[in-house]
Amino acid sequence: QNTKQETALKSISIQRMQLFAAIRILAVALVAAPFTRASDSLSIELHNSIIHTAATSVESSQYSDVSVGPSSTDESFADDLQKQWKANEGLGDDVAAPYLVCDFTAGTGRSRVEHINSLCDLPDIGDHSVQNLPDRTCVNAQLLYADAKKCAAKSEFIAVVPHTAWTKISYEALTAGFGDGFNTTMPNQVAIETARYAGIICPGDSESIKTRRSEAKNALMRDFKSTEKCAATVPSVRGYMAKFGDIFTLTFENSRLKLHQKDGVFVNYECLMALVASLAEHPFVCNVEHDPPVVLFNDNARWIMQGNVGSNSNKKLPFHDAGIKGFGQTVQMSDTGLSVQSCYFYDSNGEVVRDKSATVDRSKRKVVQYYAKSDQYDDNGHGTHCAGTILGEICTGTGCTVNGVNRDGSAPEAKIAVYDIGGSGPGVSPDDADPMFVRGMSAFATVHSASWGNGDNSYQTRDRKNDKFQYDNPSFLVVFAAGNSGGSKNSGRYNIKNTSSGVAKNNLNVCATNNHEVGLGQSYTAYFSSMGPSQDGRMKPDICAPGMKISSAKNSRGRTCSSQTYSGTSMACPGVAGSALLLRQFFMEGFYPTGTKNSADSFTPTGYLIKAAILNSGRAVLGRDNDGEADMFPSTPYDESQGFGLISLIDAVYLNGESKAKVLVWDQVELENGKMWEETITIGSCDTQQTSVTMTYFDKEGAVGCSTCMTNRLDLTVMNNGQTLYPNGKTGHDTKNNVQRVRFETGNDSITVRVHAKNLITASQKFAVVVSGCVDSGSRHPAHSPGPSKISSPAPSKSISQTPTAAPTCFEDPNFAITRGFKKKQLKRTCKYFGEKKWRKKKWCNKRYRGQLISEICCVTCAPECTQQEILMKEYYARSGQTITTNLPAVINNVQQVRGTLRCTYTTNHYVSGDFILQDASGNQLYKMNFHCGGQHGTDVTKSSEVFDMPVDGVKMVSYKSSWNSGYYSDFMAICTDVNGKEIEVPLK
Repeated sequence: QNTKQETALKSISIQRMQLFAAIRILAVALVAAPFTRASDSLSIELHNSIIHTAATSVESSQYSDVSVGPSSTDESFADDLQKQWKANEGLGDDVAAPYLVCDFTAGTGRSRVEHINSLCDLPDIGDHSVQNLPDRTCVNAQLLYADAKKCAAKSEFIAVVPHTAWTKISYEALTAGFGDGFNTTMPNQVAIETARYAGIICPGDSESIKTRRSEAKNALMRDFKSTEKCAATVPSVRGYMAKFGDIFTLTFENSRLKLHQKDGVFVNYECLMALVASLAEHPFVCNVEHDPPVVLFNDNARWIMQGNVGSNSNKKLPFHDAGIKGFGQTVQMSDTGLSVQSCYFYDSNGEVVRDKSATVDRSKRKVVQYYAKSDQYDDNGHGTHCAGTILGEICTGTGCTVNGVNRDGSAPEAKIAVYDIGGSGPGVSPDDADPMFVRGMSAFATVHSASWGNGDNSYQTRDRKNDKFQYDNPSFLVVFAAGNSGGSKNSGRYNIKNTSSGVAKNNLNVCATNNHEVGLGQSYTAYFSSMGPSQDGRMKPDICAPGMKISSAKNSRGRTCSSQTYSGTSMACPGVAGSALLLRQFFMEGFYPTGTKNSADSFTPTGYLIKAAILNSGRAVLGRDNDGEADMFPSTPYDESQGFGLISLIDAVYLNGESKAKVLVWDQVELENGKMWEETITIGSCDTQQTSVTMTYFDKEGAVGCSTCMTNRLDLTVMNNGQTLYPNGKTGHDTKNNVQRVRFETGNDSITVRVHAKNLITASQKFAVVVSGCVDSGSRHPAHSPGPSKISSPAPSKSISQTPTAAPTCFEDPNFAITRGFKKKQLKRTCKYFGEKKWRKKKWCNKRYRGQLISEICCVTCAPECTQQEILMKEYYARSGQTITTNLPAVINNVQQVRGTLRCTYTTNHYVSGDFILQDASGNQLYKMNFHCGGQHGTDVTKSSEVFDMPVDGVKMVSYKSSWNSGYYSDFMAICTDVNGKEIEVPLK
């Protein structure tokens, strides 16, 4: 019997060895063989979810009858992509073209970028991110046709798609050139002096810009001549048929080919579309943008920004009183220039050279550099006024007497590097971040003030370059005016959303409030102040400062000590820039953490720490003051009107004897992918009622026109009394913003602050945290070194191989098990174990194991159910202030989007604002979608849709609430997703 058993065991052993050998051979063969399901195309819907373009936008269907227009269906879009593959093949073996490359493997942005690089030999591809989400990472790449085909064939989970002319421009950029009031249903529509576009040359292009301009112009002239709607419908010029040069100019600046319509001429929109397509079709053009002209957009203001300390009769400036006036700090300002003879900038020892040499002379009293790109003077007055708000300081001696009130700026002891970009008119001509910011840094400037913009709300080339510069130079902070397009007395339109410009992720974007005793007061934003969010849904503006009726230095070519009063976000922006200089001096002279000067405590802060301190200080703004022309528009923190609120320096840092709250800061904390930083902070007693926690970082640049612009994702949460608090007024993680704040009522003995590196493209990401409130700093000083004080390393839920085998939306880790405490019973806490009982899921899914949520490890088990259901819904009429509640027959979980319609009563011209509110079974609010319509302020019917940053569970009731005036509510629909990511619509019919 033993011999028979041994023989049988040997036979089984041999069979196993043969089986393992076969498996190894098969594995080698699979690795060596290319995948056969490689993708060289994407559906129009998926492509649009990655980047919004004219080719994929639903609105583009109105141009379906235009022969040169963008695609409108899946079939035509797929056909266009295949035609582009053919066109790229015809370029030859040595001409590269732009492609979109997407990796859908499981993992993080970093692992996917490395995966693309390993298969397609693209070592720097992470610098060209288009989108980085939990389920995919997409980048732009310049590829030869053969290399693009090889890359697409390397893996079934990599898609390589050529950019067509219409995927290089967004629908919004295309139609912005058509002008206001454009209507495609009317024949022979024309654009009047509005058509301005810029083709962006691809990075690394080896040809000179002059050569590229010549190629582009020849093509434009050819297409103008061959397009019937160009020469045939454009009015004749000087008695002969119009040519391209009679209607358009093509110039170049930096890496931009600028196609501009001439003044006083007309052009049919079909002709315009043909020329835009002509400009975009070149392989050396990576993007086409709308290129509108860049235009220009304090005693009480200083008092408001420093925290309203004192009273009307005794206004105190606590930072100035403590000796913090900007000493040792330098700002760079790009504007219309500066009047060096003004008493606020005059230097009796002479002036710095004003030319294009970028000469720096640190010995000068105020102006240490004057780069005269445009001229040597400020005949406009805008730049002198802005500079006065930042750091104006009356000179001493002969001719330095002020008649009336002294209008010194926020940081009167600071110095300035001037970048003159404009003449006497409203238009200005700024340079790119490099060379402009580089010249400023040569003068030791660390803050840049820019009170200008082009009114474009999308993520443009300038935004990308500003983000890149600040990511590469973290000591430098760029402050931009939001713009003055939020309301207009001339048009009678107010509360106009999506109007902020300068929306780079790392910029500090500034809105304007009223000044002291102006209108409804300083706690209300000015009617003109531009509103957010950005086109990709990020919070802009970030912070507000007084911008209504601001008095500051007046321009003159001769000596003058006069001031003048302006209004605009142009006046708010320099106030914030000056405040940033004060905060830099605060840290560099050792005022932190004690609130008194101690050189032993000094350190140099990053720009993102200064930004965090400013955003952490924001006081709530109450609404928009529409100057009596329209009803006051309500506003709450983190909304499209105020962002983080009104700046208050006394709340930004702790100043001994003046501040009510203590402040702790961490700077240059670095996290690798998947790691978590955690800090437990003791709460003591003080005079403040709130605790505020703010985290910011300079994110890596995104792609022009990105639909999801965040590249490296960090998540901030605060544990307070057993409850997880999320930032920016949300009920879940903020997946769009690299500025995040949690504010709550003070009350517990301690709080725990966590920052999780959720999904990075780069190897690591640095950030800053500011905590204010009754925080106890006695046990230990917080770090301002490059290392966090605590790092926990969560166990990975899965391993990523070089050759992925699956790309599910939701998966579970089969190896996950917690054995601690169960050894005696020989049980394991596994995903399967949690799913056996409802109470186990409820208990365990929201807990963490080694820093990671169990719901992420046991994704299928812990995923909420998504139930399709229908209920009867009529069109409800709700009076002003009335709320109507509907109970659902069953709970809806995992809701990720809501839609609805608001119809205004035809009898009113008043503004109507209402809410669709999702509630749980107890009536607690889970999510609110606000939208409005009405008369002269909008359309009579508004259809609105919102996608949540985090899914909402437990929806049992829906309420319809009219906040302002009466309206009809209908067509409500909740959209949830099941375990595999499939959308299920839950209409209320």
